[in-house]
Amino acid sequence: MMRLFAACGMMLAIGGCRALPDAPTDMGPCGVALAVWVRDVAHARYMYYTVEDGELAVGGGVDGLNRSTRWRMALDQDQCARIAGIVRDSGWSAKPPAAPDTSAVRVDISYRLADGRGEIATSDAEQGVGQLIAALDELAAKRFEPALDRLPEAGPQKRR
Repeated sequence: MMRLFAACGMMLAIGGCRALPDAPTDMGPCGVALAVWVRDVAHARYMYYTVEDGELAVGGGVDGLNRSTRWRMALDQDQCARIAGIVRDSGWSAKPPAAPDTSAVRVDISYRLADGRGEIATSDAEQGVGQLIAALDELAAKRFEPALDRLPEAGPQKRR
């Protein structure tokens, strides 16, 4: 009986240790496929982004923590080129980043380019990581535009 519990424990430990998200496989028109999981535990901020087949998908909060997405947008050529350029120029494949400080924002990235693929577990301070997160955040902010466009303009308001 103890062997059974030990075997089950080993299977859970091996299967449950994988923190890195799986990279999407379809690079589509962007020439890049990636999954980015951001965990800022100190500020309770969790985000999850995927780029696959020319689309950005975003999940935040509980969705980000669970690596799921609720919002998608098609990426144009310039947006694709920007994201692919950051990943390509990061140098992650040439030099694996150092393990992140436990107090830092943890970032796990799985990516696929035409010339290869890779995975990194690092912090937002690593070369290219902060830049990639900023670019994805900027694009993800577009999900709020419909609500923001309905707000009144600043300044004196007309009385009805």
